[in-house]
Amino acid sequence: MKFFALTIYLFTALLVAQTSKIGIGVEYNSKATTSDSNEDGPNVAFVYFPIIVNGFMVEPQLSYYRVKNDTDYDDSNYLDPEVINTDIFLAVGLYKTNTFKNTRAYLGIKWGKVWEKYENSIEEDEEDTFTFFAPTIGGEYFLGDNFSFGIEAYYLMASYTTEIESVAKIESSYHSLQPKMMFRVYF
Repeated sequence: MKFFALTIYLFTALLVAQTSKIGIGVEYNSKATTSDSNEDGPNVAFVYFPIIVNGFMVEPQLSYYRVKNDTDYDDSNYLDPEVINTDIFLAVGLYKTNTFKNTRAYLGIKWGKVWEKYENSIEEDEEDTFTFFAPTIGGEYFLGDNFSFGIEAYYLMASYTTEIESVAKIESSYHSLQPKMMFRVYF
């Protein structure tokens, strides 16, 4: 809850401050438009809210993913499970920016939280929450005063603990290089 309060505070404070530009951005992710998800998790696209202030960019981002699968076996000896996977991703990035003619480069950190929920009608439900940290580098090319095309890469690092009915505790860590391609519109 502290994370949300901090994010809302930063977002509001920067909007009230003298802002150079604010905008909205979307990520292009070809896998997000398919019903397929890989074994490492869902392939989802994010929505970004860049705020440029005095050579810095603060960029909250969010994503929501939900897939429901109903299985109907022809054989009556099998149970017909309903499985629902839900992920909510909320993050904020803080970057130092450098502008050169029609381009803006940025370097900084991104931190956030992910809530994952797995519901199964014939098995026990599972929920995981983890906080992550990600060094980030990116750039955008302006195709006009208010529209840009950008690329970004971040190295996501997270660790979390999962408890299974007080029988086991699983310590997990997750490290992943995430390349992104995005479009932003500024107001």
